[in-house]
Amino acid sequence: MNRHYFSVSRWVSGFTLAAAAAGLHAQDNPFSSRDMERIDVPGNKCTGFYNTPAWKCEPITIPVYLRRAANPKALVAITHGSQGLDIRHANYAKQLTDNGINAVVIGHWEARGLGKIQDDYDKARRQGGDSPNMVLDVLAVLAHFKNASEFKDAKVGHIGESIGGVTAMNLTRPYLRRAFADSYGKQPPQLSAIAAL
Repeated sequence: MNRHYFSVSRWVSGFTLAAAAAGLHAQDNPFSSRDMERIDVPGNKCTGFYNTPAWKCEPITIPVYLRRAANPKALVAITHGSQGLDIRHANYAKQLTDNGINAVVIGHWEARGLGKIQDDYDKARRQGGDSPNMVLDVLAVLAHFKNASEFKDAKVGHIGESIGGVTAMNLTRPYLRRAFADSYGKQPPQLSAIAAL
């Protein structure tokens, strides 16, 4: 009998190895999408506070980079920190796919025309560069893939570092899941595993 399962410890171990392999100054090395397929996913950039008159969303395109595993068991979304994408995220994706898990790296800042947001947090927030918007992005990306026949039965998960780690924790907040449902007109996907680095 062929049983497929989603081993949390296996993919967390893979990430730990990838982080070590990436080196201490990986943020100085640019992201490489080599061996990945770029896919543009429809998304929203929201400002204000959810469920208030100030809450406004406008459409954006979220660039994601898919790396496929041979005989995959799951799909994991990878979220960057405030520095944006760098070589570590490609390394994380490789470690996951080497362990039989599809990986999709999300370009949150790229979708909003942002660089390193710690240079101006106020400007970033006005452009949707914050953890609540990253939660909406993760859910939009995973819902997009779950809608495709290739991934409809796959278990999905998320891993994030720094502000992406905050995003991982915020994925459990019911109000952000409601914000997704209200903004996208559909229920968010259920995640099987979440890890914050």
